[in-house]
Amino acid sequence: MDSYTEVSPSGTGVKAIAVSDSPIRSRRRSSPGIEIYGSARFFTITGDVFDGHSELRNGTHALRSIAETYFPEPRPSSNPSPSISAPSVASDDAVLDRASNARNGPKFRQLWLGDTKGHDGNNSQADLALCRLLAFWCGPTPEQIDRLFRQSGLFRSKWDERHFSDGRTYGMETIIKAIEAQHGTFYRWPNYSPTNWKNNEL
Repeated sequence: MDSYTEVSPSGTGVKAIAVSDSPIRSRRRSSPGIEIYGSARFFTITGDVFDGHSELRNGTHALRSIAETYFPEPRPSSNPSPSISAPSVASDDAVLDRASNARNGPKFRQLWLGDTKGHDGNNSQADLALCRLLAFWCGPTPEQIDRLFRQSGLFRSKWDERHFSDGRTYGMETIIKAIEAQHGTFYRWPNYSPTNWKNNEL
C-alpha cells in the first residue's frame, strides 16, 4: 500500500489507511484474510507503525490492484432464472451492513467468512444457511443473492456445477430453496413495502 500501516491489536495482522480518489466498496475475504472498508466502520488504532510506513498517502492504484486480484467482479450467471423474482430494493453494502449488525449478526459473519463449524463442517448446509440469511435481507432477488454469495468465504467452484437435468446449477438450486424456505417473510426496507411482504426483524 505504501501508506500509513500499523500492526493490528491482535498482533497477527496489519492495517493500512490510505486516501482514495474514487469510492471504495467494502469487501471481505477469509482466504487470504483481507478486508477493505471505505466508510461506516469503527476500528482500534494501535499506533504501532509497521516497517516505517508512517505517512498517509494516496492508495487509489494499489486499492484497485487489490480489488482486481482478490475481489474480481462476478461474471454474469448463466443459470436459468427461477420463477421467484423481485427487483433489488437495497444496495449490496446496505444488505451486508444490516445482516452483519443484526441480532444474529455473529452467525452471519461466521458464515460470510467461510466458517462451517456451526454446521459440523457440512458445506452444503452452511451454503443454504447463508443464502437463507441473505434471502431475508435481499428479498426474493436471486441475482443479488448470487452476487453476494460469490463474495463470501463459502463460495467455491461447486456453486456453478450443473446438478440437474434442466440445467440448474447447485448454486441456483440452493438460492431457490433459500427463498422458498422464507415462506414470503423478508425484511421490509423503508423504501419498499409490498403488502405480501411481512415486516419481520431478525
